[in-house]
Amino acid sequence: MNKIDADIKIFVELIEQAIYIAKRIRFESICSPGNERVASPTEKTIDILTRFQESALNNEILRTSKKDVPSGTGLGLSRGVGEWSSGEALLESIYKIENFYRNVL
Repeated sequence: MNKIDADIKIFVELIEQAIYIAKRIRFESICSPGNERVASPTEKTIDILTRFQESALNNEILRTSKKDVPSGTGLGLSRGVGEWSSGEALLESIYKIENFYRNVL
C-alpha cells in the first residue's frame, strides 16, 4: 500500500462521510413508496465517490497543490448531486469534499 499523506487521509474521510449519507438516502428511498427514483442517482453517486476514494488511496488523484490541474478546479460533484438531491446533509458533505479538493488537495 502507498504511503498516504495527511491531506489524502482527510479527503478520504470526507468521502467516507458522504458515502455513508448517500447509502442512508438510498436505503430510505428504497423503503419509501414513491421515492424509488432517487435510488438510481444515489447509486451512481456512491460509485463515483468510491472511485475518487480509491484514486486518492492509490495516490492517483490529480491535485491542485501539485499543479496536476489548474487552481480552483473542482470534481463536479456539487453540480451532479445538486441536480437530484434535496438532502441537505448530502449536499453539505459534497460541498466539503469539493472545497477541500479545490483549496487544500
